[in-house]
Amino acid sequence: MQWKIASASELVSALDLEKFVAYDSEFVRGHFYSAKLALMQLRQVGAEVLLCDPEISSLQNFWQHLLLLSCPLVVHSGEQDLELIYRLAGALPETVADCQIAFAFLSLTRKISYADLCKKILSVEIDKTQCRSDWLARPLSFEQLRYAALDVFYLAEIFPILLDKLSALGRLDYFYEENANLRQTVMQRTAKQEHWFNLQNAVQMPYKFRAMAEALLQLREIAARKSDIHRSKLLSDGQIWQLAREYPDDIFSALSLLDEKNPIVNELPLAEEIFTSARENIPNRPRNTALNRKQKARLARLEEFISRRSLELQIAQLLLANKNDKRQLVLAEDEEERSKCRLLQGWRAEIFAEFDF
Repeated sequence: MQWKIASASELVSALDLEKFVAYDSEFVRGHFYSAKLALMQLRQVGAEVLLCDPEISSLQNFWQHLLLLSCPLVVHSGEQDLELIYRLAGALPETVADCQIAFAFLSLTRKISYADLCKKILSVEIDKTQCRSDWLARPLSFEQLRYAALDVFYLAEIFPILLDKLSALGRLDYFYEENANLRQTVMQRTAKQEHWFNLQNAVQMPYKFRAMAEALLQLREIAARKSDIHRSKLLSDGQIWQLAREYPDDIFSALSLLDEKNPIVNELPLAEEIFTSARENIPNRPRNTALNRKQKARLARLEEFISRRSLELQIAQLLLANKNDKRQLVLAEDEEERSKCRLLQGWRAEIFAEFDF
């Protein structure tokens, strides 16, 4: 394997927009408001691996160049990678291709690790000991760089093999449709502001506490973004629950319990305005509809159908339908409602058209 550290301008010069790009990145999340890109890895078939350190090379021009790709941007379990690209570039390449999704169309395994994929497809072993190393430390070690390079070296070899297998089964259109859905989901989720429904156990929040919870969530989001600190480090969901219960009508008393060094305290001038707005627009409780006897019976039949079709087609069950998909279809009581269900749209419609409601 050959690899080298490249500047962003070298990446732009080396990138052939008519060939697919195997892409991976090392990033750190959990401590910051949003993930921090620490290293980026690229490879095109027949070429060496290119590593780019965002600490020493601005990537602004590269991102805009990457968006011009006419072939897929290839990732593995790449949702978080795509989220980071979208945040940094403001868009995503027109076509993305996730090898984890490809394998799910060829097996009963929905989520296969990159190491296991390399072993199954290429019969090579990948050392993952550097996975949890400090990617923000500088300089990066030789072991870290080699580990990062391997993540795209084999990915560029695996992707054409998976495409051949999908083509042989007539599932290429399925695969690219599912990746288009992934791309759309990533863009919508990344662009969306945090909603109070994301508060842990929000479905159980009594009405009288919701306005305070919403105000605290908004203030936490503003402060986290400004200070570039992960929101949970400023105020945990548990603390929001506690403060909303103890001070449902007094935002200033709630905030007075915070450490004076907490960045949320700096947002006190906005507190009354945000709380007033929250009280005037108290969020509805998230829907938590219990299934009736008829719907439970339908769910049982649907799960049996999914299990059987998964085995027949050798497609992972969770790719065919996740929990929300099944619930949406079970709750649909007429043709109009069913037409909106994901299981009766796109490539899934051909499979689930056989289900007896």
